[in-house]
Amino acid sequence: MKATVTLLLVAAGLVTAALAGATPAQSTAPEASAAAPATTPSWAEPIDCDTKAVDVRSLFNLVASPTATDMCGSCNVLLCKNVPLNAGCTIGNHRGHCVSLGNKCSDNVTWQCDCQLPG
Repeated sequence: MKATVTLLLVAAGLVTAALAGATPAQSTAPEASAAAPATTPSWAEPIDCDTKAVDVRSLFNLVASPTATDMCGSCNVLLCKNVPLNAGCTIGNHRGHCVSLGNKCSDNVTWQCDCQLPG
């Protein structure tokens, strides 16, 4: 019984010491206030972060790469007009597929394509 009571007292003492060490001591010294500079240098002025986000690709006039689900648009030759990318196309006796030329039609959604023959 004495061992249990002693153990509880030691544990209570350790918990009290841990809690006392967890709270920071408050300083009684008054806080020193920094004097504001007479003029603010231009590099220290705040930046307006509430501006509209800019698509970085538009800064360099770049467009995204076409994916398999993209479409060739109405700005294309008849063989590849309004069909999915890589759709089959035929010129004479030669069969090819519609490939993107790397830029978009004026609707800025569909791709400008051309019929590419093998070889």
